[in-house]
Amino acid sequence: MAKKKVTPMPNEITQMVIDNYNTALDQQMEKLHNHFVAYISESKLPVMQVIMVLQVLLRESTDMAMQKYVKGD
Repeated sequence: MAKKKVTPMPNEITQMVIDNYNTALDQQMEKLHNHFVAYISESKLPVMQVIMVLQVLLRESTDMAMQKYVKGD
């Protein structure tokens, strides 16, 4: 006897999409992390200068996000 194909329910499909998105996002974050590690390693800068550069990047990113999402501009 042939097996009947089970069709996922809409909430199961939604959960599958969310799970796939989260997996892709995790993979992209891992790739970004690895790029940062490689760039930092290649820079041969002292750790304090690296931290300062990362703090500047964080500040710029935070300011951009605040303008876009909080102030609505």
